[in-house]
Amino acid sequence: LPKNFHFNGNERLTFFDFDFVGQGYLINDITSLYVYFFLEVQTALAAEIAYTAAVHGADTLTEGERGILADTQALMSWFGLEDLNAWDNLDFERGRCYHEQFARRFEAYLFAGKAPSIELQDMIQRFDAQNYSVQRRGDPARLP
Repeated sequence: LPKNFHFNGNERLTFFDFDFVGQGYLINDITSLYVYFFLEVQTALAAEIAYTAAVHGADTLTEGERGILADTQALMSWFGLEDLNAWDNLDFERGRCYHEQFARRFEAYLFAGKAPSIELQDMIQRFDAQNYSVQRRGDPARLP
């Protein structure tokens, strides 16, 4: 995670812009934070869906929910983790290496257009579209 941000309460995030030469590097920090939260939200959402399936039965899941579970399991397999339980048992430092692995592969995807695996292709493309949207909103020229 970037070192130049601070959480103020539950709903505020402050970025400290250390870009003294005006090169626009703050967007890299925003993207790094977005990668971190994408993985956290993806896994938390998958955990909620898995719980629903366990309590109410897998037949109650929508196609979209099944897709989230499949994407998340593909991600866990790519990380070399057995499942979401293994992910949930990681401490912060151990989890950091997976966040960085995902970020490096996503960066490689941006340059080469190739996902780390066939199973992750759709998820990476969706993440790319979301990330692009976040960056466009972060462009001062596009702000209202």
